[in-house]
Amino acid sequence: MELLFYHTFTAKEQFELKKGSRPWFILMVVAGGSFRCTMQGATFIAEAGDAVCFPPHAAFEREMLNPLHFHQMGFYLPVEDPFSALLPAGKLQLSREQVLEVAGMLDRAACGRLHDSSAFYAHTVSWLLTEHFLHACPEAQEIAAADEDITQAVQYLTDHLEEKINMGALADRLHLSYTGFLWKFRRAMQCTPSEYLIRIRMQYAKQLLLEGEYRINEIAALCGYSSAYYFSNAFHKYCGISPGTYRKKYLK
Repeated sequence: MELLFYHTFTAKEQFELKKGSRPWFILMVVAGGSFRCTMQGATFIAEAGDAVCFPPHAAFEREMLNPLHFHQMGFYLPVEDPFSALLPAGKLQLSREQVLEVAGMLDRAACGRLHDSSAFYAHTVSWLLTEHFLHACPEAQEIAAADEDITQAVQYLTDHLEEKINMGALADRLHLSYTGFLWKFRRAMQCTPSEYLIRIRMQYAKQLLLEGEYRINEIAALCGYSSAYYFSNAFHKYCGISPGTYRKKYLK
């Protein structure tokens, strides 16, 4: 996500752009007042406690109903970003309490040292998009109600990274057939247990490479590999560079 600009208005009586479209995303966090908007064939009224998204190239027409107090952020999202396809033309699926809390935080930021911090506003946008994603995305709702078997499997894999893990034995531990375990895990996690194990081992390896003075063979052992050779091959396959090169690149 790339933040382009941000503004705060406390008593806006007219929009500069009443109708049209823009080539970037706009996110409005409404703290007070109200306006009517028609976008992509739907008409809605936004008021205090609403966060409204205007996607790129989405034609809109809007009118002020009551003077607005709002925060506005313009930003780009890459087309491949999952948030890009999930953001609506209209209100985000957030509670009024959430939005008003964010609005209050932005009000305080506008009056303090964070008023010129692009990083602060970029983090705020990212948080709002993430919260919307968790409420609006069916896959995220499934995550929120995670299968107990998968929760236990993920916990076991996470807690035993340094061990040689037999997936058949893990399935037995969960009282599942091996095929049933693979099916449930792939359905919930969009990958196999072995692929997930490699992923979390590689993330742990990155941390160990950058935090502390572990030798490669020590990191290999901590990540469940029998030798530095096998670990280095797996790391290169996953990250595209060797462990030593990764360490030098990010500790430079």
